[in-house]
Amino acid sequence: MKVAILANAKNSFPKVMAAGLHRMLARIGVGSSIFHYGLDAIEDKSYLAERRTFLSSLRLTAATLRLRRLAHKLAQYDAIVIVGHNPAAFMRGFWNDKQLRGLVPDVPIVLYDLVYLGTRGKWAQWLREGNPAMGIPYGGNFGLERYDWYLSISAVSEFGLPKGKHRLSVIGIDLDDGSLRAGEQNGLIALLDFQRGDHMDERRMQIQALTEAKVKWIELRDEYSTSQIRAIYRKCGAYFIAHRESFGLPICELQACGSVVFSPYAEWCPSHWMKDDITIDGPGRLSENFRIYNNDPKLLASQLRELSVVYDPEYVRRVFLRDQPQFLYGDLDQLQQFVDMLGAGKIHSNLHRE
Repeated sequence: MKVAILANAKNSFPKVMAAGLHRMLARIGVGSSIFHYGLDAIEDKSYLAERRTFLSSLRLTAATLRLRRLAHKLAQYDAIVIVGHNPAAFMRGFWNDKQLRGLVPDVPIVLYDLVYLGTRGKWAQWLREGNPAMGIPYGGNFGLERYDWYLSISAVSEFGLPKGKHRLSVIGIDLDDGSLRAGEQNGLIALLDFQRGDHMDERRMQIQALTEAKVKWIELRDEYSTSQIRAIYRKCGAYFIAHRESFGLPICELQACGSVVFSPYAEWCPSHWMKDDITIDGPGRLSENFRIYNNDPKLLASQLRELSVVYDPEYVRRVFLRDQPQFLYGDLDQLQQFVDMLGAGKIHSNLHRE
């Protein structure tokens, strides 16, 4: 069995997720190839035809040829896994469904997302109707009918998984490439995530509390390669979230390096909650690696002073592996079940029609 993984080469989540899936598949004896130009090649370029210029016609022809060359390779695989994230992965322009499926009619197309659309509240409605405020400038997009199957890192949020059958395998993520390790810290240093313009009040309060608690901090500002940013992660012992995360890969990476996670609100980390029953609506519980300070600078300063005394990066990593090992090593049992269904023909190229 062979699996094609479509990603890109940017220093972003598709590259990290693709590499992790490749490692996970290898661990269960399944071959896979990562196409780092895959997401660019499948992008729907039909809008170029509407511009009716000589240059746009040339670009459309080049894009079509590139997709056909990719599809010729993809036809040799047993499944195509597209690494993407809601809402972009369901928008019309993300890929040309008719064209790609016409070129590889017998190969199932699977989405590997950080989360699962079925537990994201009104996102499916917004995709249908459009919601510019949420990054969906137009309606008429796709829902869960777009892909033949879904892989996700997490399916937990405030919204329970609707009861019934789902074309879903929650496989976690493999981040274990050897660069995430604890014990390189020299004292407690905090890491502030990239600034978010709509949450600068929270940022100022974080800096106020860090100053009061006399804790040094680093603020992410530039563009980093994976190796560069993980070198920073290994030096830090406290991580401050800058906004609500649909799912935060840095939250996992930093815990693996021994960082405690600070958030002003518990609802900023919904996909990291632990729930005994994910079909039930409502919040879950967070690991003891999280500190929620309710946007209170005095409470935060107190938490920082306490952490400065008891901080142990190795303990933070052990807690992470105890509570959520699937966010560092992946869930091979779930992945094996997915592969078995592929092999048995239960996951096929027409499943999205059902």
